[in-house]
Amino acid sequence: MEEDYQSEHTEIRSNENLVFCLSIDLIGSTTAGLELITQKLDKFNISLVNQIKPHLEKLDLTDAVIKFTGDGWLVMTEEPKKAPSLCCLATIMANRFQKEMSKKTGITISKIPSIRLAICLGRDISVQLPDGRKDWVGDSARRATRVSGCCYPNEIIIDEPVRYSIFRDFDIKPIDIKQRPVEYQPNKMEENLTLSVLGKLKIEEIGDSETPEYFVYTLNVLGNKEDATTAIKKVSENLENKVSKLNNTEDEAFQRILRSWNRLMASISDYSIALDILKSIRNAGLSPDVITFNTLINKAPDYEEAIDWLDMMQKNDIKPDVITFNTLINKASDYEEAIDWLDMMQKNDIKPDVITFNTLIKKASDYEEAIDWLDMMQKNDIKPDVITFNMLFKKAPDYEKAIACIVRLQKESIEPSIITYMLNNFIKKAPNHKTAKEWLDIFWKEDIQPNVMTFNTLINKASDYEEAIDWLDMMQKESIQPDVVTFNTLVRLASNYEIAEAWLDQMIIENIQPNVVTCKTLFKKARYHDKDLTCLVKLQKENIQPFFVTFMLNKLITKLPDYEAAKDCFDVMQKEGIKPNVNIYNLLMRMALYFETVEVWFEAMQKESIQPDVIIYNTLIYRTPNYEKAVEWYQSMQKENIKPNIATYNTLIFKAPDYETATTWLESMQKENINPNVRTYNSLIKKFVDYENCIDLLSKMKTENIKPNIATYNTLIFNAPDYETATI
Repeated sequence: MEEDYQSEHTEIRSNENLVFCLSIDLIGSTTAGLELITQKLDKFNISLVNQIKPHLEKLDLTDAVIKFTGDGWLVMTEEPKKAPSLCCLATIMANRFQKEMSKKTGITISKIPSIRLAICLGRDISVQLPDGRKDWVGDSARRATRVSGCCYPNEIIIDEPVRYSIFRDFDIKPIDIKQRPVEYQPNKMEENLTLSVLGKLKIEEIGDSETPEYFVYTLNVLGNKEDATTAIKKVSENLENKVSKLNNTEDEAFQRILRSWNRLMASISDYSIALDILKSIRNAGLSPDVITFNTLINKAPDYEEAIDWLDMMQKNDIKPDVITFNTLINKASDYEEAIDWLDMMQKNDIKPDVITFNTLIKKASDYEEAIDWLDMMQKNDIKPDVITFNMLFKKAPDYEKAIACIVRLQKESIEPSIITYMLNNFIKKAPNHKTAKEWLDIFWKEDIQPNVMTFNTLINKASDYEEAIDWLDMMQKESIQPDVVTFNTLVRLASNYEIAEAWLDQMIIENIQPNVVTCKTLFKKARYHDKDLTCLVKLQKENIQPFFVTFMLNKLITKLPDYEAAKDCFDVMQKEGIKPNVNIYNLLMRMALYFETVEVWFEAMQKESIQPDVIIYNTLIYRTPNYEKAVEWYQSMQKENIKPNIATYNTLIFKAPDYETATTWLESMQKENINPNVRTYNSLIKKFVDYENCIDLLSKMKTENIKPNIATYNTLIFNAPDYETATI
């Protein structure tokens, strides 16, 4: 027994390590998802992977443990030298995530969630998951996740060990979380961590860094071309200086410096800067190697210039390798030239690899030529991969040829789940249900086991509800457990709300957690049948997606025709045990006919221990019948440590009895670093009787790049001394 304990304890100790974890969390992703149609939501989720992938590759983080959390990512590494890489990734994500996601999805930036990021160090244990993947379990992810809850939008917070690792490379600003607004303080924090905000890269320090290529890549991605160029020059100067201090016998040191230059060249996208780096290499008396030239060939702006680099390689007696020829085959202007490069490759006794043949299959003019390349791969004992067969699938002109691909896939012992995945994609792309069913028959004929995705696709393509049920029955006969996607489709296909709700009940019975898509689909069905509130009450009772329930109640009350209808809805909510939040009280306060009723709602909210926010106080200030009472609400707001916003000050300026009083509020808002907008100036202009003063304010607006609107000009016309002035 004691030996077993000691053995287990020794194994744990051998698997433990200090791990850096970057937590990337999408703020309000559920809310953002609710406003997207299912197709756009799917595209958004797929784009999340495509957005982060190239940055992981360029920052040498592909070997890190990467986990998708549903609302973001965890990126974890035990290598201390990768701490700067994590900080660079965080910097890129904080500055580029929304723009890159907007570009990939076509969704406007305003609808892409902001993110919060935190990097912490913790003691973790390495474990192997049932599917064979490595994972880290312990403190690092917990700390990073907790700390991310303290971040302002697109802010990066790091703990003390991380700060110590990168303080020479980044600007760092210490923070006291307790001084932040309540909403930016974590609900739960087990430890008192010393935290800092990660700022900009220190351009002047990049040259002395151990891994300058990561920083240069980051500057390049952020669009700081000038800073990137400055950093590259500094790095090159430092490397040249290192070379000058070496003697001719230190070959390894020379090679190490050349590798640094090669990595630097690979980190940038600008071809002209790559040429500058080559010049620095030569100025230092070093000879470019095959990696240098491969990088230049890859970055060459056109095919002809790429060939020039090959010629120069050969003049310098540098033998091209498989990467050289793969790059040239990929850059070849047509299929015939690509084949010529393969011939030259073989004449140089360079064995092609799977990438070579995949590129040739991609360039092949038709399916038959592509298959010929597959045959040649096998003759050369090169095992095709999933990419090979994916491209063959795309080139297959008909079902028979696609089936031939499947048969070969099986002969190559490609993992069965991948074969099923590829067939599922074909079913998904089938033009109609009949064609999709033919593909299922092929599954069975070729002894390929369909999975839940197969049947989900067939249910989705069913021509009517009854046919969808038939597929569900067949799915269950195959002992394939339906998932949330299956039930979401059945809810959507249901002919009325009662049937849709029955599917929700079945999900609960089968212990399948409904997601936001379930709720959206059910609510859409409910709205069509005038059962909006019934649906929300059902979801509330089952404690399903409470955030969705609150969100939709807000929208429901907003769209009600008058205060009485909103109050009736509120009464039903209370009767059904649905607890209203601050937003619902705000809506009722805004819709109330009299200010006395507004105050009643405010008192009711306080009795429920619901903390008022800036919007509540703005409503109170706006609805109050006189200026003095508005000032009292403003003072109450400050006592509660609730920071006023521009709407607060605009309302107080609007209610101010005269221009002098209004300008004191303008001064207060400027002290809070809140910039006035067109509404601010419109209210100030209305306070003036003197037309000349109004024109002065108009000039000031334009100086501050605030565009006047129709209300501005209406006020100026009203204050104009005569008809001629008004019609200018």
